[in-house]
Amino acid sequence: MKYYSKLIVYVLLIISLFSACGKYEEGPSFCLTTKNNRLTGKYELIKMYINDTEMDLTEDMGIISITVEYKKDGTGEKNTITQHSDITEEFEWKFDDNKDYLLERIIIDSEHTTDWITNQQIIRLARDGFWLRIVQYPEITEMHYSKIK
Repeated sequence: MKYYSKLIVYVLLIISLFSACGKYEEGPSFCLTTKNNRLTGKYELIKMYINDTEMDLTEDMGIISITVEYKKDGTGEKNTITQHSDITEEFEWKFDDNKDYLLERIIIDSEHTTDWITNQQIIRLARDGFWLRIVQYPEITEMHYSKIK
């Protein structure tokens, strides 16, 4: 009887450890890596939706590419190439306390940053990419990033 009690406790413990991965709306439902480790890396924006309509980044927005890199030290770099410019921004990043939102602020210079951007809800965070939902009334933007190998 003691064997079965211990087995049940171990099974419940393992389930509780892995259930934290199912936090996000779009998954994943199972993972072994931390949220920080899943986000760390370089990504490319592959899809953008505004109010559930997929946007053609080049035709609709004039964007050729957007890449973003999240570093383990809480800093990052975003590069946006449009038909008319190439913009690179350095930023700081962190998760909110519940790890539901990705917070970022742009580094202006060594002494100044912008306020934290707090409206980027994480709806998917996997080792191969992540999705954000950004609500700025009346628009809801969803951005899908894929990890660059």
